[in-house]
Amino acid sequence: NTPPTEQEILELFEPFGAVTSVRLALDRFTDQFRGFCIVVMENTEEAYNAISALDKTDYKGSPLTVYESLPRTPKGTRGGVEKKRW
Repeated sequence: NTPPTEQEILELFEPFGAVTSVRLALDRFTDQFRGFCIVVMENTEEAYNAISALDKTDYKGSPLTVYESLPRTPKGTRGGVEKKRW
């Protein structure tokens, strides 16, 4: 399978609402597609509608996994408990 383009992902999500940005995750050393992308939508309800409609659907012969990303936790923490290094 060839990796998707940002335009293709934009066109996939646009029927559900305004898309603010699309970013394909690329390997920093090889510049190859890592198999996921980040889609930011203007409206939360529209984003949830896109998630519901697109998750577990087929895209170019592969199943999509679409979910809301969670904020990153600071390095050294897990589950809100700070990990100390001695």
